[in-house]
Amino acid sequence: MHRIVPAALTVGLLTASLPPAPASAAPSWLTPVALSTPSPGAYDPEVVADPRGGAAAIWRRYDGGRYIVEAAQRANGGGWSAAEDLSSPGQPADSPRIAVDPTGGAVAVWEAYVDGHYVIQAAQRAASGSWSAPQSLSDGSQNAYRPEVAVGPAGGMVVAWESFEGGYHVIQAAERSAGGNWSAAKRLSPLADLAEGVELGIDAAGDAVAVWEAYVEGKFVVQVAERPAGGDWLAAEDLASGGQPSSPQISVDAAGDAVAVRETTVGGHFVVQAAERPAGGVWSEPYDLSSLDAPAEAPRVSMDRAGNAIAVWQSYIGGYFVVQAAERPAGGSWSAPQDLSDRYLAPQYQSARQPRVAVGPSGDAFVVWESFEVSYYVVQAIQRPVGGDWSAVGNVSPQGRDSHAAEIAVDPLGDAVAVWEGTESAGQVVQAATYADVSRNAERSVKAPISQRARGIAHAGRRARVKRGAALLRLRCRGAGDCRGVASLFAEKRPGKRDRRRPSHRIRLGRAPFSIPLGRRAVVHIHLTERGMAMIDRDHHGRFSALLRGSGVRRGKVLLVARRPSR
Repeated sequence: MHRIVPAALTVGLLTASLPPAPASAAPSWLTPVALSTPSPGAYDPEVVADPRGGAAAIWRRYDGGRYIVEAAQRANGGGWSAAEDLSSPGQPADSPRIAVDPTGGAVAVWEAYVDGHYVIQAAQRAASGSWSAPQSLSDGSQNAYRPEVAVGPAGGMVVAWESFEGGYHVIQAAERSAGGNWSAAKRLSPLADLAEGVELGIDAAGDAVAVWEAYVEGKFVVQVAERPAGGDWLAAEDLASGGQPSSPQISVDAAGDAVAVRETTVGGHFVVQAAERPAGGVWSEPYDLSSLDAPAEAPRVSMDRAGNAIAVWQSYIGGYFVVQAAERPAGGSWSAPQDLSDRYLAPQYQSARQPRVAVGPSGDAFVVWESFEVSYYVVQAIQRPVGGDWSAVGNVSPQGRDSHAAEIAVDPLGDAVAVWEGTESAGQVVQAATYADVSRNAERSVKAPISQRARGIAHAGRRARVKRGAALLRLRCRGAGDCRGVASLFAEKRPGKRDRRRPSHRIRLGRAPFSIPLGRRAVVHIHLTERGMAMIDRDHHGRFSALLRGSGVRRGKVLLVARRPSR
């Protein structure tokens, strides 16, 4: 049985907005938007979702003389900001990557050509701030390439990359605690002939793990190194070798359990394998995920907060690539591979490749890939809600124009954002689309004045539904300027009949920033804290109130919507 509780909100300071799908619409992909300006080339997009429901994207764009790194961000319930240049003028930049912290801040890394060498650089942005100037992390006397970045729940950051040391190709890393300074670079890999393709993961405690491929003494191996929170990197170890393993990927859940996938050869067949390591334990022997009957490559893996895992890859079947997946419940076994992309659609066969998978903290799963249709490539997606079945395959990018290199991210509420390289009549661009679930929600309208100095208090006088431990707030901005703020959900705990002299007090159940351009609407998702979830689980019937603060606007209209907690 679903509990019904009232909901409310607070409004205070942040950035811009897009009209969402109507609350009565079914979950769907919204119309794609361009993040970059048209140019001869905009490539290598990456996207991440923050715990508050916002998103950030990064890419490289050719400005006519060199490549520059650009980024854009979207607050929870808002629209995408204008693209900002992150790399320094006059310094060619490549291989951008981005990660977000629990507050909605971001860190971006890339390789830049400085004084005759490629160096790894980083820039940071607070949730409500601007990007910092770039800072070099690697030794400027040696070339460094292809960085990766990960951020822990406490805000600690780890960046790893490929570099050279003593004539060897090695993996190096630098770290930064929340509010601290970047450490000196440290080598993670043994001195080997070749080490490349590093990937990173961090658990809820801040423990980090890095995985890469290496060529040592005439054979290919996958190596892994781990670093406990606040400690030093431990010596690297080889995962079980054999064949020619490459392209390792890793995912770590909140408890520290890890899954690594790779492509390798078994008896002359190209297969995708997985190895697992429980928190504090040892790595298992690799397990074949794909069938020996079909060559498989390009694996990716993602886990939710509870440790349920999904791996995807592309298999060559009947002359065409097909996207396949295997799933493993926490503590369970891997399923047999299943097709995700469509095979042999008339009148034209399809070839699907380069899959990417993202599983949200609560278990909502999304997979995207590029598929050849008639005469062009289109980005396609498939999704699966928690406890549900995979949807039908749908197109995400505009038809009739080539789209490539799709990436995907999922926020804690199960909404997703995809980015890819797209084409427009004016040139190449990075595009993005959002998948929003705003269906099956009850609404309550409340009007309250919002101004730079005034405060308005509104009370939700009737109950609204709650789903997945989140409040969904639909806002419309009216007046003389944009509405910017932070929406917070409060419950007012009243004293019992015997303690009427004791004052009541408010308990904040969750908060999220928002920004709404004048005359536009937006949906703000407020993720409930553990305390908030506990109150709802107890079927709290106290007063839920809304305190409205804002800047640059005279009046706003607030539609309060809440969702059922998942069971």
